[in-house]
Amino acid sequence: MEIKVPPPRPFGQYELVEEVGRGTTGNVYKARSRLIDRICAIKFSTDGHSKRALGEIRTLAALHSAPGIIAIYDAGFLGDGQAYIAREYVDGSDFASHLQTHRPPIAFTAAFVASVARTVGIVNHRGIRHGNLSLENVLIPNLGNPKLIGFGSSQVLDQPVTNASDSDIRALGNLLVTAAELTGQALPEFLEAITMKCEAAGTDWGYRSANEVADDLDRFLRS
Repeated sequence: MEIKVPPPRPFGQYELVEEVGRGTTGNVYKARSRLIDRICAIKFSTDGHSKRALGEIRTLAALHSAPGIIAIYDAGFLGDGQAYIAREYVDGSDFASHLQTHRPPIAFTAAFVASVARTVGIVNHRGIRHGNLSLENVLIPNLGNPKLIGFGSSQVLDQPVTNASDSDIRALGNLLVTAAELTGQALPEFLEAITMKCEAAGTDWGYRSANEVADDLDRFLRS
């Protein structure tokens, strides 16, 4: 049975300020820790004490301190069994909203996708498949590098691997395509080739890792 997300109210050390996002696996509030006077984001699972909520908590814990990953501060369950995660608060917007509002040049998009690809490379190297890469799951801080969220659908691979999962590589190519569509820009030939190699992940011609995608995006930027 689905558990409704509570309205903003204090619980434990946290004082909820306002709702800042809704996703497929939970709703997110901006909050303040009264214990250490720190602003954070708290995600309440919309399906209660579920394997998905536990999986996200464990994934973020396994990726603790990894660059480009939202930091997790605390996690637990409310009295009714609903899971919550207290994590780093990013003052900014998601990638999709940023593109729609600012319509930056294609080089900006390529640079940010390259940064995301490096982060995905770290995730995959630790034996985790993100499984839900999208423009909405990349946060762009007002200052700093992009942060990857949306680990509610992540999976631990059968064994640690040094290359990205094929689905994550294909998703990186889709980030480029959907970003161009949102901004009404045509992808240059070099970037078109990158998206095709992403789509071909798992074949002899396609990319074998997210880091290879980042390398080619860096070559595009240097040119």
